[in-house]
Amino acid sequence: MAQAQLKLAQAEYPQAGTQHLNKVLDVKGLVKSYKSGQRVLDDINFDLHAGEFVAVIGRSGAGKSTLLHVLNGTIPLTDGSVVCHYENGEQQELAGLTGKA
Repeated sequence: MAQAQLKLAQAEYPQAGTQHLNKVLDVKGLVKSYKSGQRVLDDINFDLHAGEFVAVIGRSGAGKSTLLHVLNGTIPLTDGSVVCHYENGEQQELAGLTGKA
């Protein structure tokens, strides 16, 4: 069975002449597997900076909704890290984010 492919399209931002934007989310090596052993997300890596727009695209079953559920803490990740960076310089891993966002 062919595995579905998930793509993240990040806009090129900031443009020339604008200041660097602060990182707000850092996703490294994100993996999500279900009890059946089915790996839905496999080694997802991206950074999100303030002011950026990101589109999550893929066919049905590619893992778009699963990625968003993992990022908002409604389902646990299997492996990897998701770190939220706050304006005050504080950083917090996903495990402790539920209820703070």
